[in-house]
Amino acid sequence: MTARHSQSFHVSRSTLIINALFGAIEVPGGMVFAKSPAAVGGGNLHHLGDAIPAVTEPRVDGAGTEQPQWDPEIGILHRLYETLRTGKPYPVKAYIAYRHDPLSGLPDPEEQKKLMEALDLIVSIDVNFSETAWHADVILPEATYLERSNILAQINAPLPFYFIRQQAISPRFDSKPAWWIFRELLRRLDLGQYMDFDDIEDIWRFQLQGTGIDIEEIKKHGMANATDKPTLWSRENDLRFGTASGKIEINSKALQQVGLDSLPEYQPFEKLPSGQFRLIFGRTAQLNHAQSTNNPLLSERVPDNPLWIHPDAAEKLNIAHGDNIKICSPTEKLSTHAMVTKAVHPEAVFMLHGFGHTVPLQTRAYNRGIADQRLQVGGLDRFDPAGGGNAMTETIVSIEKEIAE
Repeated sequence: MTARHSQSFHVSRSTLIINALFGAIEVPGGMVFAKSPAAVGGGNLHHLGDAIPAVTEPRVDGAGTEQPQWDPEIGILHRLYETLRTGKPYPVKAYIAYRHDPLSGLPDPEEQKKLMEALDLIVSIDVNFSETAWHADVILPEATYLERSNILAQINAPLPFYFIRQQAISPRFDSKPAWWIFRELLRRLDLGQYMDFDDIEDIWRFQLQGTGIDIEEIKKHGMANATDKPTLWSRENDLRFGTASGKIEINSKALQQVGLDSLPEYQPFEKLPSGQFRLIFGRTAQLNHAQSTNNPLLSERVPDNPLWIHPDAAEKLNIAHGDNIKICSPTEKLSTHAMVTKAVHPEAVFMLHGFGHTVPLQTRAYNRGIADQRLQVGGLDRFDPAGGGNAMTETIVSIEKEIAE
């Protein structure tokens, strides 16, 4: 998992460098630039936020300022908690969680809750009672994807396209689409001029201005291509690299600026004592992160998340397939059962993410399985310094066989 440990950035960067050295850029079978519609002669969708005044305050995560090597367009959410802890660069007093659930998606939810005490307001915009929604001061319930129409989306690719999501059924409950929620919040704050639309089709017309795409066409087909065929730029004349020199840069000035090597040596992971393991996690095709564990059909397909352990490691601990076990971190002991398999490394254990819900209203997911993030104690402060990603797979756990009383 190259996005989940403290050397992740350079693992991914090494792949890019190898492709560059082999010339596998902007060629069939190689790494191809994603093109916006505007880059291939079309028109980009208009952004709803274009009319909103630019933010002048520095990002609380330091991306692009104190940490110039981190991309400010993306940001580093887990560094918010350092701001809540210290009040620097300035106090944060409100958190609106939309399309994410930090208490499920980030490490150490108990530490998160303690740090969230510095907030005056937590708002969750969600389609279900997520862990964060249950902890929030206010829930603004969003309609599920079949119950709402969304703003149009643009996908940048060799053949860029636009696509639409249209409401199929009426909402079962008192829930609203996200565009309506944000429009109403702005109106109540006397800022309605920044999203002055009557309905979703009004928004679609605004977004499509200058694209040459008709609303009825995209509604009929669900999508519309921005051009007739995929585009490969000329490698001699047209390659456009977003670097200071406009060329491929292996030596990174952004990394050098903060004292980091552009080409550091790989640092092997320390050998762990017997009985200790690195906890890694992953996902399954049937579940969408922690969102769908309570789904009545999907919860039957994947009812829990046993701990995968290698046969050699299991034998040393006298653990057999199906045995009840405890996974122990510095502050947690969570019970599950063992899945003995050669599909995991002998020095690691593995589990599916998205289980161990604590919200009683999620009746099919409540207390079912265990939450890997609860075992990631101290994990908010473990991250890749080059790329900023949370090092979620560097949690050390021990395993105990449960003895029947």
